[in-house]
Amino acid sequence: MYKRIGIFAILLPFILMSSNLLQAKLTNITVRNVEKYTDVVFDLTDEISYTDFRMDSKIVIDLLEVESDFEGRSWTINKGEVKNIRVSRIPSAELTRIIIECTKEFNYTINTPGKGIISLKLNTNTEPFSTWEASSVSTEEAVGEEKGEEVPSPTRDVLEKTGLSMRLERADLVTVLRSIAKYSGRNMIIGDDVKGEISVELKNVHWEKALDLILKTKGYTYIIEENIIRVGTAESFSVEREKGELAKPLERSVFSLEFTTPKEIAKTVKSALTKRGTVEEDERTNSIIVTDIPSKVEAVKKLVEVLDKKTPQVVITARVVDLDRSAAKELGLSWEVTNLRNAEWNIEGDVSHVTTPEPVSGVYLNVGTVKNFAKISARLAAMENTQRLKTIANPRITTVNNKKATIFGGKRFAVTTTDIHGQPITKWYQAGIDLSVTPHINSLEDITMDITVELSDVVPTAATPTITQTKATTQALVKNGQTLVIGGFISKTTSKTKSGIPILKDIPLIGNLFSKTSTEERNREVLIFITPHIVVSELEGKI
Repeated sequence: MYKRIGIFAILLPFILMSSNLLQAKLTNITVRNVEKYTDVVFDLTDEISYTDFRMDSKIVIDLLEVESDFEGRSWTINKGEVKNIRVSRIPSAELTRIIIECTKEFNYTINTPGKGIISLKLNTNTEPFSTWEASSVSTEEAVGEEKGEEVPSPTRDVLEKTGLSMRLERADLVTVLRSIAKYSGRNMIIGDDVKGEISVELKNVHWEKALDLILKTKGYTYIIEENIIRVGTAESFSVEREKGELAKPLERSVFSLEFTTPKEIAKTVKSALTKRGTVEEDERTNSIIVTDIPSKVEAVKKLVEVLDKKTPQVVITARVVDLDRSAAKELGLSWEVTNLRNAEWNIEGDVSHVTTPEPVSGVYLNVGTVKNFAKISARLAAMENTQRLKTIANPRITTVNNKKATIFGGKRFAVTTTDIHGQPITKWYQAGIDLSVTPHINSLEDITMDITVELSDVVPTAATPTITQTKATTQALVKNGQTLVIGGFISKTTSKTKSGIPILKDIPLIGNLFSKTSTEERNREVLIFITPHIVVSELEGKI
């Protein structure tokens, strides 16, 4: 055993030396002229990962996990608009930093034309100049930096204006995170479970966006607390937050509601609480009682201030008429597409039709707007006086914003059947017009309405009555006070008329000799006019 330890002790220096040899090394820096560009070339012993960013007239390149014989040196160049170059080592981030100071701010591109070569090309538009190489400059000619001097991180203004570029090839994740922290000028705490390698290439990306993308790729996340960046897993932060919440005392607060009810906002408030938090509803005082840690109770207070506001109301006036299709044409309604959609409106319809027996023949939904409903209303009244039109319903209802208003006009009837045991069962049905409108106020001028219309009728039969049903759903955007008209509910009716000599026409067998029977078919259409009005009071100008 002692022999093995002795051999290991002898080989340990060579093992450490070989591990150091595996780390890439910066061997030379060259400043040369390429056409009208200034090309700064870095020669390395292997491919490496790097980041670059700009600080005014300075370009900073960080070489990750790279050694250099030029550490702590600074050269005065004064060629190709390059004033000087400085090389420094940042042990905390395990990187070598190179700062290239130019006469002014230049655009640049950076790439790797070959293995172990990084080329920084400056768009200087300069005259030809002789090539400069760091390896040909003696140590005495280079100016050394003061011991312990570090290049300051970019200011906040610089960080907002410029982006971070980086090219990483299987770089150690912790080392990359340290370099980003150094660039951002913030402290960083990295969790023990954060590890791995990362390969990525980013150009001119904000440092926090780059940090977020890198951590997401590896399944980690971060939190910024004042000037400290904390990196870890989402699970660890969640457990830490829950433990912190469990350690805090609870407090109870009562929130009195003015315009809403506890039932309407209880679910929303509950979602903002911790696992220990509770919400109690008191309908008698129209209040909610919230129990949770102080920070969550304060958050609920702000949430209630947003939710408990007076909701604007909408008055919906509807008119449903049944008339001959020929009479409908006399109203002057146009169902062209230009009436349905323009730069400000967006109307889309979805129609479902339940197949039923005659007399219903089909539904072809038409949607349009009527800007001057007074003229249409006058024509409807005139047709009704001549019995060419029948008003089925003319309701008026008020509802709050985003709440459904339902209008039904028709009849309810009972149908008695028997169950499997022979016991009578009475079921109630309804037939007529069922209209539901949900208004959504976009502004004091525009209203989006979700509309569902269902027309049903009872067809008498020898046995159980049959209910025919036609249903349509649409969404429309109209101006406040403008009338929306929905048509296309078409039905066909057949009527028989018997005329002839009184008394004789009713005699069995021979009555047909003294009578005449005529059959008339009529196509009828149901039109629905809907007019919304916003109830404006102190809400004017606040919506």
